[in-house]
Amino acid sequence: MEVALERLPFVVPSLPRAPKTGLAYVDSKIIRVVPSLSKKETLALIAGSAEKYGVPAAIVASIVRAESNFDCAAVSPKGAVGLMQLMPETAQQYGADPAIPAENIDAGTQYLRWLMQRYQKHHHAMQKTIAAYKCRSGRS
Repeated sequence: MEVALERLPFVVPSLPRAPKTGLAYVDSKIIRVVPSLSKKETLALIAGSAEKYGVPAAIVASIVRAESNFDCAAVSPKGAVGLMQLMPETAQQYGADPAIPAENIDAGTQYLRWLMQRYQKHHHAMQKTIAAYKCRSGRS
């Protein structure tokens, strides 16, 4: 006896959706899963690093917005990675994995602090600091 498939009782169980854990990108032939953060979580990380290194949180947040638009998995054509678009060499210099948002923000803020100290006596110090950050971070 033949029974049409569409007439067979078939119930698809409802499964809970997996939480969004992040986005994947390829890094030297390795697929990495980058944690996804809300803007609120990102701003909390920024506030912590800004306080830790004495950098205005608004400056760090504006760099994150300009560099990655708060996208943890952002990768530039030049190879800059993450929220603050760190080049792998710069991240390594500060002991960070640029794909980990907290480490990316910490290293980027620490690097920003170093640049602020370097240009503090120059006319238009903050503009020079930001220009130097963009140049070194890979966005030129």
